[in-house]
Amino acid sequence: MTATRTMQADADIVFNTASDDTRALAWLPPSLRTCEIVVNTDERTLEWRRNDEQCAYLRVEQGGAGTSEVELRLPDDTGGDDALRALEAEVAENFTAG
Repeated sequence: MTATRTMQADADIVFNTASDDTRALAWLPPSLRTCEIVVNTDERTLEWRRNDEQCAYLRVEQGGAGTSEVELRLPDDTGGDDALRALEAEVAENFTAG
């Protein structure tokens, strides 16, 4: 299952929020919380793995005018759209914090 979402924030802000383990409980589906995470900052990708098998994959690309495109791939319909909505809320909170 692949879920996509346009977010009203720069790709680096979205990626940094997604890869912040202190924010993961707020948006990450429970089935991924026990997976090992592989972070590729240069490509703005996150990969969750368990026993050398991919559990999920997230990619953030820069969009136009301060937006970003986020893609989350999950092995089945385990709430990808809900996860991206929750990530978007975390991004908004992260962006306005301070």
